[in-house]
Amino acid sequence: MMKQYILNLLLCLMAPLYLHATEYISLKSAIDSALAHNMEIKNQELLKDYYQRLKGGSLTLPQAGFTFEAGQINSDYNDTKLSISQTIQFPTVYTHQKNLLKDEWDEAIIGIALTKKQIKKVVTEMYYHILILKEKERLLQYSDSINSVFSHKANLRFQKGESNIIEKNSAEAERGKITLQLLAIQNDIELNVLRFQLLLHTQAIYTPEQESLYDFPAIFKDTAELQNHPLLQLYQSKIQKAHTSLSLEKAKFLPELSIGLSNQSIQGIGTDNISYSTSQRFNAFSIGIGIPHIFGAQSSIIEASEAHIKLTEHQLLSEQEKLYNDVQSSFATYKTDSISLEFIQKHQLPLILEISHAAEKQYSTGEIDFLQWVTLQNEAITIQNNYLDMLNELHSIVSHIQYILAQ
Repeated sequence: MMKQYILNLLLCLMAPLYLHATEYISLKSAIDSALAHNMEIKNQELLKDYYQRLKGGSLTLPQAGFTFEAGQINSDYNDTKLSISQTIQFPTVYTHQKNLLKDEWDEAIIGIALTKKQIKKVVTEMYYHILILKEKERLLQYSDSINSVFSHKANLRFQKGESNIIEKNSAEAERGKITLQLLAIQNDIELNVLRFQLLLHTQAIYTPEQESLYDFPAIFKDTAELQNHPLLQLYQSKIQKAHTSLSLEKAKFLPELSIGLSNQSIQGIGTDNISYSTSQRFNAFSIGIGIPHIFGAQSSIIEASEAHIKLTEHQLLSEQEKLYNDVQSSFATYKTDSISLEFIQKHQLPLILEISHAAEKQYSTGEIDFLQWVTLQNEAITIQNNYLDMLNELHSIVSHIQYILAQ
């Protein structure tokens, strides 16, 4: 409750900043605007660029070693020795490091696709929700205009002595109730338009174009499409990354390689009976191989990496089950609501129109009193409101199914 209050207060405080004339926008343009300006997508794009650049840093070498020695190295003479050495991981390690960075980059790309689908779903639901609210506003405006006429008639009947004070006051109270409902729905529209504004990240205030609320895109119950959902692809990417990470950790058991070069002086008479001075230098090279510690922390890291693979695989199965159950329940709701909506369209809406006309005629002729007329009108408005609520729910379900099945 407090969070909702703070959000409403924030939106109301922002309202003076957006006093530009309201412009109309299509659903496609609204989605394009939201995708183009969304900060989370921009952050993920930067993350993708980060991993793209990082892929070039997979070949990381430790610093080369340089040593200088001076003193009686070989004899009583003072000699000097220069040495340089370099240690590298076994080449397989660098291959796995490069693959791991590529997996990170792939995961960032999939994350962008998932966020885009989520934004498209939210914008679509908000778009049609605002249109439904406007339909409810028009319904209340129509009801208000009718009540205004009948309130006036009730007042005239009272002045002529044809009715009592109860009918007159009831008429005024009913019109006051509709006025309050109208103010509430108009406030709801303003708040949702501002929320819509935040989704689009634009300076101008946009409101949805008047589109048909009764046309729905064709959707197909093809659960094979679930495998193409970015959320599942994201977990598949995590599994691939976990396997690559395990291969990298296992590769670290491979021996390190080292190579070195040295240059030194050896003063005195050599084994060839030749006297050597400091100006004469001797070269040598060395090759070394590391001996891995089979038992130690690295073994624990490998076991943890194997456990992480099992975790990500279980998460994938869990998300697959959730999406499958979600699409099944969504299609069931879609089928039920579609049948209910069609029934209301074919039977109840024409019926309440006839009832409204008959009630108006009977009230004018005195066959029913104002309270009976109000009861019939309220019943008609309730049915039409329920119809609009069902339309809103159906649009939300269709958007959700499209989000799941990528249709």
